[in-house]
Amino acid sequence: MPADERAPAPQEALRGILLDALLHDTTLAVAVSDAEGTVTLMSPALEALVENDFAPVPAESIATHFQVRTEDGSRLLTPAEEPLNRARLGASFHDQVVSLEFGEERRVHLRCSGAPLLADDGSVQGGIVIFTDITAQRALEREQAELRERLIDTVNHELRTPLTALLGHAELLEDLGPQLPEWAARSLRAVLDAGERMRDLVGSVSDLVDLEAAGHVTLASEDLTDVVRQCLDRVRQTLERPDVTVELHAPPESLDADIDGALLCRALTALLANAVQHSPPDATVRIDVVGTPAVVSVQVSDHGPGIAAAERARLVRPFERGSSDLTGPRGRGLGLPLAHAVALAHHGTLALRDNEPHGLVAVLMLPRRRPMSRG
Repeated sequence: MPADERAPAPQEALRGILLDALLHDTTLAVAVSDAEGTVTLMSPALEALVENDFAPVPAESIATHFQVRTEDGSRLLTPAEEPLNRARLGASFHDQVVSLEFGEERRVHLRCSGAPLLADDGSVQGGIVIFTDITAQRALEREQAELRERLIDTVNHELRTPLTALLGHAELLEDLGPQLPEWAARSLRAVLDAGERMRDLVGSVSDLVDLEAAGHVTLASEDLTDVVRQCLDRVRQTLERPDVTVELHAPPESLDADIDGALLCRALTALLANAVQHSPPDATVRIDVVGTPAVVSVQVSDHGPGIAAAERARLVRPFERGSSDLTGPRGRGLGLPLAHAVALAHHGTLALRDNEPHGLVAVLMLPRRRPMSRG
C-alpha cells in the first residue's frame, strides 16, 4: 500500500508507544498510583533505585513496603507524607526529598516531583511521581559543610591567634616611639600595616565562609543612611588613596530598614576598597543611598576599568581574578564575593553594571523589611 494511503496510527497507540519507550528505554524513575492510592506502575529505573520489584502495594503500606523515610532517615513517612499519596490527593510538588535505608551503612536520597492524574472532567484518577537520585549531591553538600567547618576552625585558631599575638607585640614595640632608630620605626610600621591587612583578610575569609554556610545575620531596624555614614567615617582613612575623593549622596529623610549593620559595613568596605583601588588619579567614588517602600540600596560608582559583562558572574565567587587590571597585584579576590554573600544573607542581591562612559556601579539591594519566615 502506498505510504500516503496508510491509515495514521491512532493517537492512543502513539501515546502507548511513547510511554513504553519512556518507561523501559530510558533512566526515568517514575511511579503511578490509581485514585485509591495503590501503586499500579513502576519503571525499571525506579525498581533499581529502590531495590524492589513492582508490586500493587496499597496506599497505607507504600512507606513500609519500600522503606520510604524522612530526608534525615529518622522515621518512616506517614501515608499523608508519602509522595504518591500526596500526588493522588491533588498536590503538585517539585522539591520533596525522601530517603531509603539499605542496612546501617547506606542511605539513598531521592528528590520527588509529583502531580495528580486528571481525567478530562477534572476528576483525579491517580498520581504520578518522578524520582531523581540526589545521593551524590547530598554527600557532596555534607563534604562541603565539613570543609567549611574545618576552614573556619583553621582561620579562627591557626591564623587568628598567632596573628593577634604578632600584632600585640608589634604595638608594644611601637610604644617605644622616639627610642627606635628611624629604620626600625619604618620596619615596625610596615609590620603593623601588613598585620592589619592580614587581620582584615582573615576576618573576610571567616565572614565569607560563615555566610555561605549558614547565612548568619542579626537583623535590626536601623537607619541605612546612618549605617553607611558611620561606616564611611571609620574606613575613609584606610582606603589609601588620598587622591581619590569619596562622596556620599543620601536623601534627607531616614531610611529605616531591617539590616545587619555590621555585616553591611563589611560589604560596603569591600566595595569601596575595590572602587578606590581601581580608580584613576584624582577620581571620585560616589556612594548613593536609595530607598523605596519595598527595598533599600547602596550604590558604589567608580570610573575605573570596570568589569566585562561576561566576567561578572564569575567574579562574585571567592578567589577569582579578572582578566583586566581590576583585581591588580594586591587584589584579594574576596571583596565582591563577600558583598554578594552579605546580600544573599539579607535575601537581597548584588548587581554589577557599567558606569557610563567607563567604570563600574555595584548595587547592593536589600528588602526593606525582615523577610517572612517560610513554614
